[in-house]
Amino acid sequence: MSHGRAKTLLFARVFLALLPALLPDSAASAACLPVSGLRIAARDLAPLIPAFADAEVAEDLGPSPAPGYRRNITAAGIAAWAARNGVVATGGAGACFEWQLEPIGREQIAAALSSALPSGAVVEIVDHSRFSAPSGVIKFPRSGLSLPTGISSVRPVIWRGLLSYAPGRSVPVWARVRASISVSRAVAAEVLPALKTIASSQIRFETADVFPFPEATLLEPVDIIGKTPRRSLRAGQTLTKDLLTDAPEVERGAHIAVQAQSGGALLRFSAIALTGGRKGETILLRNPSNGRNFKAEITSKGQAAAIEPVPDGKNR
Repeated sequence: MSHGRAKTLLFARVFLALLPALLPDSAASAACLPVSGLRIAARDLAPLIPAFADAEVAEDLGPSPAPGYRRNITAAGIAAWAARNGVVATGGAGACFEWQLEPIGREQIAAALSSALPSGAVVEIVDHSRFSAPSGVIKFPRSGLSLPTGISSVRPVIWRGLLSYAPGRSVPVWARVRASISVSRAVAAEVLPALKTIASSQIRFETADVFPFPEATLLEPVDIIGKTPRRSLRAGQTLTKDLLTDAPEVERGAHIAVQAQSGGALLRFSAIALTGGRKGETILLRNPSNGRNFKAEITSKGQAAAIEPVPDGKNR
C-alpha cells in the first residue's frame, strides 16, 4: 500500500470517529431518549426496552442531565441494572438521555403574562426569550417587573419570570412588554394649595390608559374629598394616595372657638388661626378684638385651649 493511500485511510478513520461530534444537535440527538423528570426512570428506557413500559421498578438509573447536556449509559450498565430489577434486557445496546428542548414560543409568553395581569389589562410583547428549553410552566411574578416612571404605559418595561420544568428546577425567562389598562383617574381641576381641604368642585375624572401596577395608585372621590395635599398640586395633575393626607383639625385662616382660664373664670371667644395643625399640636392664634397673638393647643375640630395668658381685649 502506498504512503498516500495509507494516509487517506487514516484520515477517513479519524473523520468517522469524530463524525457524531460534528453532526448538528438535531441529528446527534436523534438517538437520545427523552427524560421525564429529575432522575432517569424505568419508563424512560421503554423505547429501547419495551419490558420497562409497565414494569414497577423502584430503582432508577441516576440523575437526569441538565438541559442542553446528555447522559450516556453503556449497554453493560443497562444490563446490570435490568438484572438487578428482574427485567430481561434484550438488544444489548447502550443509551443516551437528554431533555427534549423546544424554542420558547410567543404564545407561551403571552399566556403567562395575561394570567399575571389584572382583568381588563392589555399587553403588547415587544421582545422575549428565544432560547430552547424543556417543556414547562412559565410564570411572571410581580417581583420580576420593572416599573415605569409614574403610571405611564408608553415606555416598554422588562418583566422577568421563570420556566419551571421539574420540581425545584427552572430556567429564567424574560419579556419586554408594554402593558396598559383603561381606568377613570382623578386629576386636579385647578391648583390645589398645600394643606387646604379639597372640595368636590376641585377635582375631575378622566379616562386614561395607565400602567396596570400598582393598582392602589387610583383613587375614588371618597378617597380625595376632605383630604389635603401634602404640597401644592398643579391643575391637571393625577391625584394619588401618596400626595394626600388627612385634613387638619384646624386650618390656617379659620375662625375657631377658644377656651381660656383667667383666674377662676372660664373665657370663651373666637380667634383666627395663624397656623394650622392637628389635635394635640400647638398653634398660633390672633385675638381679632385687639390684634394680639397667643398660643393654644388644638383640642378637637375647630376648637383649641389657650396655653398662655390671653392678651387683654374687649371680647374676653
